[in-house]
Amino acid sequence: MDYSFRPGRRSLCFNIKGYNCVLSGQSENISCGNPPRVKNAIILDEMSKYLPGQRARYECIIPFYLVGGREVTCSNGNWTQPPQCLDPKEKCGPPPAIDNGDMTTFPTSEYAPGSSVQYQCQSLYVLEGNKVITCRYGQWSEPPKCLGKYLNIHLDPGKITIMRKVFCFINRIFMD
Repeated sequence: MDYSFRPGRRSLCFNIKGYNCVLSGQSENISCGNPPRVKNAIILDEMSKYLPGQRARYECIIPFYLVGGREVTCSNGNWTQPPQCLDPKEKCGPPPAIDNGDMTTFPTSEYAPGSSVQYQCQSLYVLEGNKVITCRYGQWSEPPKCLGKYLNIHLDPGKITIMRKVFCFINRIFMD
């Protein structure tokens, strides 16, 4: 535990995660230890201690590919989210299910890298996003969403106008 006191002052100090108590409610940032380990990666120019705001940079071992930010930052004794180093030959599991939509092909338990699947929405729903997702580095790209649709009816004397509109998906409807 690191405690920091200013010379010539008295202070009751409690160690709070990420902070060192200095004087009655004042605090100062603390450093970070080693950056988080990332499987199949090395940390370039690694140091034993990092001050707040300092960064550590990752590089994946060949043939792995970096996914996410290349660097992590020390902030109040904690590190930001590290990247992943993924195998380009890693397979994907079943694609994610989407609400009010279906895949157009029969799902399998494993998919080779580069494989794609396509989605379609059930009736009364409209597709938002790319209808095709792809397996890369053992992960699926972002699936689409199926949003509900409704009809907007305008009544004018002697004329009825019906317009299609799209709205956000509502999970539950409450009725009094």
